Amino acid sequence: MQITKTIRRVLLERETTGAQLAARLGVTPSNISQKMVRDSWNVSDLAAIAAALGCGFSVSFHLPDGQTMTAEQPAPAEQPEQNSAKT
Repeated sequence: MQITKTIRRVLLERETTGAQLAARLGVTPSNISQKMVRDSWNVSDLAAIAAALGCGFSVSFHLPDGQTMTAEQPAPAEQPEQNSAKT
């Protein structure tokens, strides 16, 4: 449940509901709910969630010799607000 707990915390921080996340991902709210109950996420799910919430995402491997190898997906660049009024 650790991953689901983290997703719930990010949703709260981003002021987003599970239903809103589902809509952004193009899946049903039931799909998100079932994954949360089962804590059944794969890396591509997590990367898609991060992108949908405007967050970065990383996966780390911690080797027995103390090394850590990390793959990162940076947060999407924020788009500057465009003024629709023409001058």
